[in-house]
Amino acid sequence: MGALHLDDSFVQLKRGMMADGPVAELRDPESGYGLRITATSPTIKALRVYAPLDGSYISIEPQFNYDDPFGHEWAKVEDIGMVVLQPNQSTQWRVRLEIFSLDPAPPERF
Repeated sequence: MGALHLDDSFVQLKRGMMADGPVAELRDPESGYGLRITATSPTIKALRVYAPLDGSYISIEPQFNYDDPFGHEWAKVEDIGMVVLQPNQSTQWRVRLEIFSLDPAPPERF
């Protein structure tokens, strides 16, 4: 990512086509491949992206809630994603991971 440092959360995510959830893609032109992360659970309200300057990795984390969900900046937001569980309750969320080629498919020959 060069000189780009990321430590951000993305909220107010838009749902994809065919009832899929928000999509994040990470592309590596050197390898010719990319990774697509689709949040398929409606309870996922944020995507946190972390890529430190001195690191050799990128983290893309689907999350239930906004950063600092009780912060004053979210006072007018109706659904900040907090999941409240009673004792012995549980929750889950799902994502779909897809590896794809950056190279366009060769034309079909008949």
